[in-house]
Amino acid sequence: MTPEMRNALRCCAREALNEVKKAFADNTSVNKDKLSRPILLKHYERIKPLGISFVWLLYTIGVLNGVLEDRS
Repeated sequence: MTPEMRNALRCCAREALNEVKKAFADNTSVNKDKLSRPILLKHYERIKPLGISFVWLLYTIGVLNGVLEDRS
């Protein structure tokens, strides 16, 4: 993965994470999977033409949250 692709992935993951957090704060009683899945898929469509998989988007969000460790 080139540095440009990694930057695009991180930017998209950061925006998706912010939108998901805002949706969770606004709708506390709704199932979180029903809220987050459409948001993540919407942001994934932006990086899909680069050949980046959906799993990489989820992994990058995990790294940004501090749940996963970046080993690259």
